[in-house]
Amino acid sequence: MSGGAVHPASVRLELDAIGQAAWERLFDAIPDSVLEQSWTYGEAVRLAAGRSVTRGLIMSGEAPVGLVQVFIHKFFGCIAIPEILRGPVFLPETSEDEKQAALSLVRQQWRRGFVRFPRWMPELPDTPEAHSLLRQLGVRQVVTGYPTVLVDLTASTVQMRAGLDGKWRNALSQAEKSGLKVKFARGGKAVEKAVRHYDAMRRKRRFSGPSGATATAFHQLVRRQRDLLAVTVSRGSDVLSGALFLGHGQTATYYMGWTAKAGRAVNSQNLALWRGMLKLSEDGFTSLDMGGVDTWREPGIARFKIGTGGRVHMTAGTWM
Repeated sequence: MSGGAVHPASVRLELDAIGQAAWERLFDAIPDSVLEQSWTYGEAVRLAAGRSVTRGLIMSGEAPVGLVQVFIHKFFGCIAIPEILRGPVFLPETSEDEKQAALSLVRQQWRRGFVRFPRWMPELPDTPEAHSLLRQLGVRQVVTGYPTVLVDLTASTVQMRAGLDGKWRNALSQAEKSGLKVKFARGGKAVEKAVRHYDAMRRKRRFSGPSGATATAFHQLVRRQRDLLAVTVSRGSDVLSGALFLGHGQTATYYMGWTAKAGRAVNSQNLALWRGMLKLSEDGFTSLDMGGVDTWREPGIARFKIGTGGRVHMTAGTWM
């Protein structure tokens, strides 16, 4: 990022200055937006985890240029951990100087104090330049870069299929020949069942993953029908696998997926994800965030997500 053309007074941070409708209008204009900065996700975390949420509107002169959503964890009534996950996010026309000024304001607003210990995962690329900027702001890295995979949903079906890893595509072809049934749902019992199956699998396999309670809260709060998609794959009366996608602006996130033992034998999760990708593309989403990859603790899941052929997107990690 380049330095200093923006006068500090021209870029400002206004806390809790707009409501949901105005937030979402701005958020909808951001390409490759992130779930963690969406209004509905913030409210879902508030409801499911009891976090308080503060939102900032970033202005440059009279024009909005960015948004930042902060979750506040409180302990013992006095210790606070403000957490910024993949934020702030910026509108496309925002200049590099405006972004730099905004990052400085975010740092100043949620500075470490006697009983306040902020954690910040900025939506910045994992580059030496970004690391240098963050160090200049007085923070230090405590967790290395956060990787995810972004799938282009504007490509044609032929292009998307050609982009799949060869083994992934072969597994999909086998699933398509297995007589499996795919169902889509926007809410109701299908979502509730997907969350139950996922939580049961997570407990059994003891892997880290997103909260089923947050997905349930998102389901209760979502306003736009297209922003929630549950995909279920079955054979006869046996449900084999499922996937849940959450929409936010132009982008959707693969929030959770699960597969029964019989489903793994016929690659049913490949089919669930593939059909979900096509449905999201039909719904007008431009990209799919695979929800992070962890090649160290969950290499199998990471390979599965990378196999979709999306580009790996690495952010600068977590800083304090």
